[in-house]
Amino acid sequence: MLIMLITKEVEVKVVSSTIKHYKEKGYPIPMKQHSHNKNKLVHDLSKLLLVKVEDLPPSSEVKIECLCDYCLEEGIETIVPKLYKDYTRQKENSPIKKKLL
Repeated sequence: MLIMLITKEVEVKVVSSTIKHYKEKGYPIPMKQHSHNKNKLVHDLSKLLLVKVEDLPPSSEVKIECLCDYCLEEGIETIVPKLYKDYTRQKENSPIKKKLL
């Protein structure tokens, strides 16, 4: 079964291990004053960042919504919640390479 992506953007919490990834994708990482040194800026990890789903790391555990394209061919529209990492794994392992949206 192939899955078509419904979710286009998601809010993610930036953590130290994903800062470089999102910077390389062109997202501005929120900054704040250091709590002890007011002259120093540090990444504000308490803020959420709105990102395109295709810009998520492949191992992301963000929940997304999908539709089964085979069900749609039968006129059945079923929304399937999935973790993004499961979606990418399914897409990579599928023997049928249909266009996934």
